[in-house]
Amino acid sequence: MGAVVAVDFVLRMLMDLPADALPGEGGPEAIRELLTASTCREVEAVGEEAGRAATALIECVIDRMADDAHAAAQLAETLDQRPC
Repeated sequence: MGAVVAVDFVLRMLMDLPADALPGEGGPEAIRELLTASTCREVEAVGEEAGRAATALIECVIDRMADDAHAAAQLAETLDQRPC
């Protein structure tokens, strides 16, 4: 589920970029470099160990949110199927 959230974030970010932000034919490569540079700066600032710990925490939080959303959807479905 974390991958879905990450993809959603990246897509939203890319949609907000001006059309000429990544000129030329190297769009996908430029996007990868942009994301890598953003990540590297932050990991370097806090250190690799803290970066890994933060990544693990984010993954756990996203997984918990996904599990809770799934449970809520199942409960809502169950409530909708009860006879009146």
